[in-house]
Amino acid sequence: MRSEIEWIKLVTRKNSLAFMHVVAKQKPYVKAVIDFDLNYYWYNGITYEACYSKKEVYGLGSKISDEIKKNLNFASQNAELCRVLCDKLILQSEAIGKVNLRLISNRQLYKILNDFLVPFYELVPFLLVPHSVERQILSEIEELVSQKLGGDEEKQKKIYRSIFYAN
Repeated sequence: MRSEIEWIKLVTRKNSLAFMHVVAKQKPYVKAVIDFDLNYYWYNGITYEACYSKKEVYGLGSKISDEIKKNLNFASQNAELCRVLCDKLILQSEAIGKVNLRLISNRQLYKILNDFLVPFYELVPFLLVPHSVERQILSEIEELVSQKLGGDEEKQKKIYRSIFYAN
């Protein structure tokens, strides 16, 4: 029996077809950053919602949490890798800006764009990390609060309202 995917909306924004292509190709790059399979991405072009499999978003958050618990430097190492990739992308963008694209061949243009895409592909997995980590942290907080309150759901609701809906 085929199971249905439960989708979770991460953001609402207009995306270009090129950006959606890059996001859809992120699977091997996610696997390289954190050994996790990310298989599902859906962009609704009518409502502009970028959606992922809820199971995968939470699974990635859990995987990151586990990695941090095993290696306290994991988060800072990944943040540094993200910064390095951003710097590389900026340098390549600046270099492209200095090229008179009208004067180069299609082959040269292809190489320039392909060289630009590689760090872009490498950077895309970091777009999902904050969403996954946030959900994992909230899940862990809910679990701790539930344990401390002995499962008293009314007290939990009051605490959550005071934390998440404070003015």
